[in-house]
Amino acid sequence: MLPFVLLIHIACITVMARPANMEVDIPKNLDVDIPKNTNGERPKPSNRAPDDYFDTFNEITSVTPVPARDMERFEVFGLFAKAAYCPPEMIYPVWKCGISTERLPTFKPSMADGDGGEVQRFFTGHWPDEEAIIVAHQGTDPLELNAILTDLKFTPKPLDSQLFPGLPEDILVHHGFSEAHSRTAKQILDEVKRLLQKTKYKKVYITGHSLGGALASLEALFLTLNLKDHPDVSIKAVTYGMPRVGNQAFADAFDKLVPNYKRINRHRDIVPAVPPRNFHAGLGPLQLDVEFVHMKGEIHILENDRAVACPGQDQNLPECHAYDVPTLLDGNLFHHLGPYPPSGIRMGGPFCETVANAASVLSEIRDTALDAGAQIFDLPHNKWVVTVKEFLFGF
Repeated sequence: MLPFVLLIHIACITVMARPANMEVDIPKNLDVDIPKNTNGERPKPSNRAPDDYFDTFNEITSVTPVPARDMERFEVFGLFAKAAYCPPEMIYPVWKCGISTERLPTFKPSMADGDGGEVQRFFTGHWPDEEAIIVAHQGTDPLELNAILTDLKFTPKPLDSQLFPGLPEDILVHHGFSEAHSRTAKQILDEVKRLLQKTKYKKVYITGHSLGGALASLEALFLTLNLKDHPDVSIKAVTYGMPRVGNQAFADAFDKLVPNYKRINRHRDIVPAVPPRNFHAGLGPLQLDVEFVHMKGEIHILENDRAVACPGQDQNLPECHAYDVPTLLDGNLFHHLGPYPPSGIRMGGPFCETVANAASVLSEIRDTALDAGAQIFDLPHNKWVVTVKEFLFGF
């Protein structure tokens, strides 16, 4: 993940041109009703009412502690998000994706696709334990150039009205995330509809980490708008370490239409701080002003795995992420990979064990190295410089 985060730094000071080979055709044949919206009004709230543990922290007005028992309820989303980093052949047709398989043995995969580069990996299936359809998206693979370019293409663009019917025209989203989502939108929609028809389930769970979290949030809004023939289906989404996806208008529309949503991030994780809340770049007559805002639903993991729920959208409140990482220099790239409580899930390709119960010596060395790196980068800046000098040069 190191190349990904370093390039994210570059993204905040550089506007990259769109590579010719990244152009894609957005599907035009979605079989959905397109409601008219010509007066520019915000969309009406979803009629899918919030429920159970998602509803617990939806109406808070101040920073609120999240008990460990409530964090345990989100654990399943983390396990599916972790599994999305596994190659498709480890998911479908045989579910054999390390600790995720061990902890979720009854999950029935129905489709797994993507190459981790041009098309991010994803999978779908149904989970009898909670009678839910599962959609999970992979985060950035640091070895895949196209995936990294997706993160870097952060100039805003409107949502495609064929995929997101009836939304206000002032909504803008991250260019790369929108493109990446459009490549798999129709395929996933068709499969979710098929599974809903086959299983008669009434819940759809969507998840992802990092770039996969951004795609999962777009997926949640997309499915909400395009499952008009399933009005009784509840759509729930949980994302991990997700970057900002869209502008204020996007965040407002998302909050109204997708009430069952939580975004979980760790103390000092650098990725939720990008793209910057407000960004301006100028090169002669070319001026670029960009606004990105996180949606509601933040759960912030503090030191010692203490968790708090933060009210509102992206608010600069003590113990919340915007306060925790006011600038990129205050972030810590090691925290982006986890561990995520309560069981310490680690994200990313290197953490996709090929064997269940893989508490191997190699895994222990890996986790120890990551923890050591996190501790070093958690030091104050001046102390960190001294520590590195002492380690490298002995003074």
